[in-house]
Amino acid sequence: KGRGAGLGLALVYGIVRSHLGFIDCDTTLGKGTEFRIYLPVDPEKLEASESNVRTRENRLTPPPGKLPSVSGEGAILFAEDEEALASAVQSLLESEGYRVLLAKDGLEALDLYARRKKEIAISILDLQMPRLGGWETFLRMKEMDPAVKVIIASGDLGKEQRIRMQKAGVRDSLRKPYTTADVVAKVRRALDDA
Repeated sequence: KGRGAGLGLALVYGIVRSHLGFIDCDTTLGKGTEFRIYLPVDPEKLEASESNVRTRENRLTPPPGKLPSVSGEGAILFAEDEEALASAVQSLLESEGYRVLLAKDGLEALDLYARRKKEIAISILDLQMPRLGGWETFLRMKEMDPAVKVIIASGDLGKEQRIRMQKAGVRDSLRKPYTTADVVAKVRRALDDA
């Protein structure tokens, strides 16, 4: 209670639906709840996919500053207090060739940005985080670097708030629950914008 924004079930549902899957749920009073996630698999692609995962896991990590990204070199700072979501987005972005630095709140994101801003190409900040929210974090980052590139993520970002943030320099916004395609498309677009 009082920490985070819940279990993130809406986000999980959005991700599963974007992959044409479904969720089955059983609840027993006094025993708990069990969620089963079903995703479609093409048998012909399964073997190739497993091979790709093994190859990726066995790959040596290049030295700092030399990691590839789809739009050039640089890291993505991802600030999110829901650990499962942070891990899922990190895996997604790394599978696209990006290097990801994780922060669990705005203060940690600011500390990372202050120390490593030369290697950070873009930051994705959750609007609602403990200690310091995404909007305040963006404003402080902008004081450090007026050209900072930021995407704000939120489940309840109104049109007027989005317009105000874009006027202040926020590159884009992600509406929770977002799909994997949303994250990748918005990161690429924000990085490709001059």
